[in-house]
Amino acid sequence: MTATLLATTLTACSIANHNVQRGESVSTTIGNIDVNNNKTAGSLSTVNGNVSLAVNASAQQIEVVNGNIKLAELSEAQSLETINGNIDIGEKAKIKGNISTINGNIDIQQQTQVSGSIITTSGSINIAKETVISGDITVNKTDHWLSKFDNDKPELIIADKVKLAGNIHLYQAVKLKFADSNLYKKVIHHYQNKI
Repeated sequence: MTATLLATTLTACSIANHNVQRGESVSTTIGNIDVNNNKTAGSLSTVNGNVSLAVNASAQQIEVVNGNIKLAELSEAQSLETINGNIDIGEKAKIKGNISTINGNIDIQQQTQVSGSIITTSGSINIAKETVISGDITVNKTDHWLSKFDNDKPELIIADKVKLAGNIHLYQAVKLKFADSNLYKKVIHHYQNKI
């Protein structure tokens, strides 16, 4: 992702906020990107800014380096990726691919459909009821020294009636809170000193 954003940034440097309405793709260095209610966008990327989709809006890939991604209810996207930012997904949204962040939290509201996997490194994940996830949930290893303290461990919170087709891969210690105890059977620890 970083190489793609860098190449795009060098070929078309842009510093401005953008309001997408007719299916166009937008890449900016500094600025926010918004897609209005019931509008469609192509691929969206920003280095320093936020991307938001309003109610029933859609986009292809959304990539952000330093900023947040916010999808309102009934919105749709191909994939969501941040490096330093949170991802907030409204009710009944559809994500056709992966949701990924390195340094940020992922918050998914109820009845959302995720056709790919959910991946984080040092952020927490909160999944509301009746969400369907076709892939895995992965919490990658962090090399940050604060991660060794209990208060700084990421949390994985999964509400009742969430359907997870894949497994939960943990490459570091994570605080787990599952409404359905059967989900604990899907946890695979890829590290030593399990807590």
